[in-house]
Amino acid sequence: MKRILGIGLCVLVLMGAAATASPIGLGSIGDIAKDTVDVVKTMSMGTKQEMEIGSQVHPQILAEMGGEYSNKAVRDYVNRVGQKLAAKSTRKGINYTFTVVNSSMVNAFALPGGYVYVTRGILSAMKDEAELAAVLGHEIGHVEAKHGVERMQKIMLAEKGTKYAAKGGGKAAGALGEKALGELTKMFSKIAISGYGRKQELESDRIGIRLANANGYDPNGAIRLFQTLLKLEGGKSKGGLYASHPETKKRIEQAEGEIAKIGTKGKATNKPQYAAIQKKV
Repeated sequence: MKRILGIGLCVLVLMGAAATASPIGLGSIGDIAKDTVDVVKTMSMGTKQEMEIGSQVHPQILAEMGGEYSNKAVRDYVNRVGQKLAAKSTRKGINYTFTVVNSSMVNAFALPGGYVYVTRGILSAMKDEAELAAVLGHEIGHVEAKHGVERMQKIMLAEKGTKYAAKGGGKAAGALGEKALGELTKMFSKIAISGYGRKQELESDRIGIRLANANGYDPNGAIRLFQTLLKLEGGKSKGGLYASHPETKKRIEQAEGEIAKIGTKGKATNKPQYAAIQKKV
């Protein structure tokens, strides 16, 4: 059976492949193509609805990733670090949920609406809390920049090609019908784990470094993490499981540039505290 080491932050692979959205042909869209394009372009998804989608996908993610990790001390620790970082995010109104999943894969990813996941595999691979802050900050970055919402809009256009009518006489413009929401949850549970495109991943790297430093963490935790991932890749920066991901070496170069711009740099690594928690993983 193929073994995959993945990370939404920088997806790694030893061997493996995954499903991606398959665009439907223009002929199958037919006479509703223009309507679909118009709806996707003008849709304005509210924060409440975004969180609803995340809550719908959450149980499916848990089922596919081995469920929530059982150790409460580990779960609480990750949540404390995550909530501290989220408090510094420029996007307000999101209630973040940080979940440790019982998977040996080296992976971290985020759903729309503030659902952030790390595996016990990646917790084992990291060496200090500053690295954890870099991972969680990166995933918060995807939510802050609404990368998941952007991805869903593209999926709806490519996969469905159908009308998503607003309800309530125009007052709920951009609202999804129940059927559409159900279809999106099925697709997004698979797609979220793959991460986003090169541009989005690099943007989230920058946000993660900013959030970690703003909370007093050593921003070089991101560099150390990338170097660990590069070693797991066997020193070959392949750009991850999906072609959409930037090469790890490029991410290291960008991170070094971002850190150089920071005036006052954080110093905290909390290595002893992290080591104590890591023993429970």
